[in-house]
Amino acid sequence: MSIASNIGRGYRGAMKTTIDIPTPLLQRAREYAREQDRTVKSLVEEALIKLLDEHATRPKRVLRDASVPGWLTPEYQEKGLMQAIYDDYEERAERIVHAADWMLEAHDRD
Repeated sequence: MSIASNIGRGYRGAMKTTIDIPTPLLQRAREYAREQDRTVKSLVEEALIKLLDEHATRPKRVLRDASVPGWLTPEYQEKGLMQAIYDDYEERAERIVHAADWMLEAHDRD
């Protein structure tokens, strides 16, 4: 289920955070938000939701095995390079989605 479809299904509260946005980009976002009668916050939320939903529906990339025998650490030798890379990628993606879900839940609680 997508993050966007969950917004109306019980996400409550918000978590405050600080991000660095290049000045020209922030100026453009503020101008666009004014034109659309929206907040910059709502633009950031929408962009994150779209990005994460696209990621969730994108087909997984399959990388060819380009490992060189004897060059891998034991951790990678046991799993195999491709599996280790895939596992790392999946863990990072899960943490990003979990953090986004948590932020949206916190936002809906407020």
